[in-house]
Amino acid sequence: ALFSKFFPHKTVESQALLNDSFSSFATQEGDKEVVEYIGLFAENGHEAKRDSFLHVVRQQHLDEIAEYVSGLEQHLKECGDVSNYEAPDNVSLPMVLDALAAYDDAKPMAELELYVLRGARLGEMADIDVPGSRVTTSAFMSRLKGGLVKRSGNYDLKACAESDASKPVPADAESNSPAKAAEKVAGKKKGKGNKKADQGE
Repeated sequence: ALFSKFFPHKTVESQALLNDSFSSFATQEGDKEVVEYIGLFAENGHEAKRDSFLHVVRQQHLDEIAEYVSGLEQHLKECGDVSNYEAPDNVSLPMVLDALAAYDDAKPMAELELYVLRGARLGEMADIDVPGSRVTTSAFMSRLKGGLVKRSGNYDLKACAESDASKPVPADAESNSPAKAAEKVAGKKKGKGNKKADQGE
């Protein structure tokens, strides 16, 4: 259940592979399921297994990026300037930005603009409106793939926060909290101050 919340866009098959590889590192101790995390994220013998958790996560990540980039490139070509019969692959940068936003409408505009800057080799967004600011989709995608390109929301960190919130809080957690520790230090300082005042009297 945690994986489906943390990776909300993974397919059912990908979720199943993650769960199976994760379960191979889990053992039942009484009424609790204990996970051997050292082995789970090991870079040595465990990682060599093709069905290891770390290998599955990495391979899925690479496959999802490749699929996203391929879909984005196809979308840009379909949004090309069909009125330009001589070079329909040559598109204006505002058109590129609109196409990116339509393909992944959940991605923040700031990230989309960074994609445009990278793919068009521009220094700032003001340059996209300069007359003649055009680029071929092939050249744009070639430069864009020089950095990380990924779907928005491919993971959700709120799932981890929710998981931590569901854990029982130890009875002494509050007394050992940073706030309580600060109060104790302040109390000790105040007590020393009172003693000095008494001695002065």
